[in-house]
Amino acid sequence: MRIGELADLAGVTVRAVRHYHQKGVLPEPARRANGYREYEVEHLVALVRLGHLTRSGLSLAQAGAVVAGSEAATAEDVLDEVDEALRRQIAALTARRRRLAEARSGAHLGLTRLAAALVTKPEDVPLSTLYAHLHTDEEQAQRMADVLQDPRTRPRILEPQDRFDAVDEHTGADALERLVADTRRSLEVLAEHVPEVTEQQSRLIIDLAERGLNPQQREVARRLS
Repeated sequence: MRIGELADLAGVTVRAVRHYHQKGVLPEPARRANGYREYEVEHLVALVRLGHLTRSGLSLAQAGAVVAGSEAATAEDVLDEVDEALRRQIAALTARRRRLAEARSGAHLGLTRLAAALVTKPEDVPLSTLYAHLHTDEEQAQRMADVLQDPRTRPRILEPQDRFDAVDEHTGADALERLVADTRRSLEVLAEHVPEVTEQQSRLIIDLAERGLNPQQREVARRLS
């Protein structure tokens, strides 16, 4: 059969057949006296198998090795390798879907579950986003979000926030001292979930946290850090 017939029977284009020849995964028959190449049924079988294997996730080189019976790797080895690659892709896509679901379920679109849990008012979004980003341990971040969203602990954690927001130049030293002590106690439940940060990261957090604060609030924030 001619190359056009081969391509039609295999359900591919002539260009694809020539590409397979160029890549060395499909044997190229010798030319006959009339100048044309004559393909045999073996070429058709090889072409069909190449298509099936590449659709199953193998690269063209891997598929060609299987069809050719390469000794470099058995067909089972190649399939195991592809299966593992697909497993990693599925895991990555699953993680992306989870992050998308977290963004949808949060009060603020585009925040992770932890960042959304840290937000108590719109002004918190930048700092919450940065802080949550430092949690490279996904499980640790989820545990912290669980604690922050737990109705049994959230009110206790957030109670000092209202007092902090009310701090101004009229707030006395004793009141500031009590606020620092109460805030530390309320945050003890989160202590084991706090990520380790570098000095540079700590400076970034403090710089961002202090924006928009009055001098008294900055003093409280620095003592807590």
